[in-house]
Amino acid sequence: MPSKSYQWEAGAILGDHSKKKHQILREYLSEYLRIRCSVPQQSRFRLAVVDAFCGGGVYAGGEVGSPIIFLDTFCNVSEEINLQRAIDGMAQITFECFCIFNDEDAAAIAALRNNLAPHIARCQDSEHVRLQVHFMNSEFEDAYPIIKARLAGERVTRNVFFNLDQCGSKHVKRETIVDILRSYQSAEILLTFAIRAMMSRLPLRRAPARDTILRSHGVSLSDVDDLDNLGRKPEWRAAIEQLIFDSYRNCAPYVSPFAINNPDGWLYWLLHFANEHKARQVYNDLLHENSGVQGHMGRAGLNMLTYDPSNEGIEYLFQDDDRQRARDQLMDDIPKAISEFGDAVLLDEFLRSVANETPAHSMDINQAMIDNPDIKVETVNGGERRSASGIRRTDSLIMKPQRSLFFMPPLKGKREDT
Repeated sequence: MPSKSYQWEAGAILGDHSKKKHQILREYLSEYLRIRCSVPQQSRFRLAVVDAFCGGGVYAGGEVGSPIIFLDTFCNVSEEINLQRAIDGMAQITFECFCIFNDEDAAAIAALRNNLAPHIARCQDSEHVRLQVHFMNSEFEDAYPIIKARLAGERVTRNVFFNLDQCGSKHVKRETIVDILRSYQSAEILLTFAIRAMMSRLPLRRAPARDTILRSHGVSLSDVDDLDNLGRKPEWRAAIEQLIFDSYRNCAPYVSPFAINNPDGWLYWLLHFANEHKARQVYNDLLHENSGVQGHMGRAGLNMLTYDPSNEGIEYLFQDDDRQRARDQLMDDIPKAISEFGDAVLLDEFLRSVANETPAHSMDINQAMIDNPDIKVETVNGGERRSASGIRRTDSLIMKPQRSLFFMPPLKGKREDT
């Protein structure tokens, strides 16, 4: 996919697929802040945001871009949280926000400085927000060492959110993603990756250019050699796409894929990377609750979520029927997964082990635990949970001695033929 050159002075056009990315970003950040600021004794929360391909902030027709979404969300959610804390008799909480907005287009940064000014002023006027904003004009990979040094100088060592909304697939190195996630304990990344465009340019026959592209995305060339005998183009490309996805999935403990189509036919991955399984589940729940997401049985065997602007209004994945099918499957899958630990497991450990394996909503998982005839959800005091909404991560999942006829634990060891 060729790199776009937005005309920020004349008013850049925002596509429907980009509107969906912005909606996901706004909703996820709002929920992220609510969850991270839920401790009653908390009086301060620090977050660094790096918007690496930030653009000019405002599109044609007045649609706002990610930098304004970040600042407005900080202000709106801080007011909401502190109002509720005042009602509940809790201490007020101060949001300390350190933002770096970078774009290689000098015109974009010039436009952003003007467009962002009133939003910065609003944050600075808020009694609950302490804001620092830095602008950079560079290619992201050149800027990253400087960004990392600035974060270190601000002693930002935990809560860091990178919005890597690249145009294409080559402006963010896989090694950089890994470095971000290893450098900050609570790092999260939202990466746009134009998979269809990259695959359309990938030579079918082995050549130095093909090897260079695949190596840059962490794909082993020996794996590719094993696929070359597939011969036919669709099957080969599907298998290569699976290898690329597997490579990026290995960048972080928890990765959630979301696929977006735009009307011109380009398919993007919107990949969410996190070090904590709770972050992955929150993002996953958001996709369930977003009415603009449709079902897509992902190519190369991936169960991805997808949004297609031309199909708004049809029956989407994770609506009522789809969620019911997920609940039915969970009733069978959860006991089998527990049996792999033995006959009991802490809920937190169980959720960490299955977080990357299911697209199910968190409440559907909880309800399947409560309703399952083969499982008891036990509290730390030895009581039994009766409500899905009451489940806590300190609870334990215990297999009942008398199990239903439908439960068959997985076989262990070698099976002998008779």
